[in-house]
Amino acid sequence: MDDKQASIGTVARVVRILQVFSEASDDVSIKELSAITSLAPSTCHRLLHLLIEDDVVAFDADRKRYHAGPEFIRIASLLASKTSFSDIALPFMERVVEVCREACAVVSYLRPRKLISTVGILKSSNPLQYNTELFTARTPLWGATGQSIVAFLPRAEQEELYDARDSDFYFGTQTRLPPREEYLAKMETIKEQGYAKSHGQTIDGAVGIGAPLYDKFGRVTGSLCVTVPEMRFDADAHDRIIGILIPQAQALSKVLGYLGTPAKS
Repeated sequence: MDDKQASIGTVARVVRILQVFSEASDDVSIKELSAITSLAPSTCHRLLHLLIEDDVVAFDADRKRYHAGPEFIRIASLLASKTSFSDIALPFMERVVEVCREACAVVSYLRPRKLISTVGILKSSNPLQYNTELFTARTPLWGATGQSIVAFLPRAEQEELYDARDSDFYFGTQTRLPPREEYLAKMETIKEQGYAKSHGQTIDGAVGIGAPLYDKFGRVTGSLCVTVPEMRFDADAHDRIIGILIPQAQALSKVLGYLGTPAKS
């Protein structure tokens, strides 16, 4: 192995170690780090001490455990302050559009207000497209964009959302909510299948499919959605969308800090 290959190998190992610290819920020992990264304990020890020199990693001598250092936290905070939710979601939206050839949107759940807002959209090359308003807060009760969030909320929060509705109809349309228990049963079905699908609930003549996004606390924080004109929607389109949308929503959730443990309902 030449010096260049060795350098690349070292960088890859350091990146893997930093990933562990960014995802860990507690301090990490050499043994734990070695098991997670599949690196020898001696390699972990050597790389950790290089990182300690620049305050990227810190060492608790009493507990013999390591955690993210002040410089790592400073860098992460600077990056986070410059990066929006839609910026983070963009690469995942691009993969969805590339595969299913339909528009993809990322929706944020405004938890304190119990509303949702589309914060990013990526259109496809298809000539027939829908205009989606960005940053407009609306109820999550209708459509796949909202129901892919509601279905994965705790039952009490679902009931609160339903009971606090301003209207039984969607923004003056003829789309009407089903009775309370029927609606909640539908949310349970959506939760079991892992995604929501709607026909013409928020956009006339459109099919929406949405999958939930989770944050580092295991809470639903939004959804990743595809909108398709009914004329282009069939069984093949459905399978193609589901096949890319759900994995990309899961991958985006991981980037948002989700470790695979949903908050208790």
